[in-house]
Amino acid sequence: MTPSSSIGLAAVVSPQGTVSGIERTPLGPNPLRTINLYLSTFEITAGWTHRVEAEPAPVVAKY
Repeated sequence: MTPSSSIGLAAVVSPQGTVSGIERTPLGPNPLRTINLYLSTFEITAGWTHRVEAEPAPVVAKY
């Protein structure tokens, strides 16, 4: 690796979760309909970054 390069690795684990409830509408709750949400996630990300650093522009003196 060089000073302008880097490697990154990340992992995310979200445990299983469940939520349920009555549907809410602008006119009020609707007890005849229920909403169930379920989530379980696992993600791995790997990456390589290279920063391009431009050379500073030369200073030209005009006399």
